[in-house]
Amino acid sequence: MLQLLALLLILAVGAQTPVTVKGRYRHPGQGFSILVPDEASGLLGGDQRTDNGIRIVLPSGGRIFVFGEANSLEFPTPADGIRWAISAEPKCSGQRIRDARVGKLSGAGASLSCGDKSIRLLLVFRPGGGPIYWLRLETEAAHEAEDAIFLEKVAGSFKIIRWK
Repeated sequence: MLQLLALLLILAVGAQTPVTVKGRYRHPGQGFSILVPDEASGLLGGDQRTDNGIRIVLPSGGRIFVFGEANSLEFPTPADGIRWAISAEPKCSGQRIRDARVGKLSGAGASLSCGDKSIRLLLVFRPGGGPIYWLRLETEAAHEAEDAIFLEKVAGSFKIIRWK
C-alpha cells in the first residue's frame, strides 16, 4: 500500500499543470529575464526545457523556448553551439550561421527548414562565464515570418539579472 501511495505521489508531481506567466519573466537561478509579448502566453512546467526557462505559446501555435544551461559541452563560441544544435536536427537543412543580438549581448543564430516546420536558434553566453542562453522558435513554415517578429521582440527584451 505504501508503494502504491508513493507511486501516485510521483505521478502527481510529474503531471503538474503548466503555470501561465504574463509580462516580465525572471529566472534568478539562470540569471536572465525576458518580456512575454502581450499577444502570447508564457508557460512554466510541462516541458524539460522550462525547468531552466520558459515556453512562450504564440497566437499561431508556434513556440519560443528561452532557457539557460551550463556550457557543459564547452562551446568556445556561440557559433560553435549553433553548429552543434544544427547537427542535432538531421532532418533539417540550415542556413548559414549569422551574428545575432539578444538584448545587449552578441551571439550567433541560424534558421532551419524542416519540411513544413521551421526552427530559429539564437545562442549567447553570459559575460564572465556562467550559464549560456538559448532562444528557440519552433513553428509551421507558413507562420515563420510572423513568428520571427515575436522572437525578435523576446530577444530584444532579454536582460541579464543577478544570478543566484
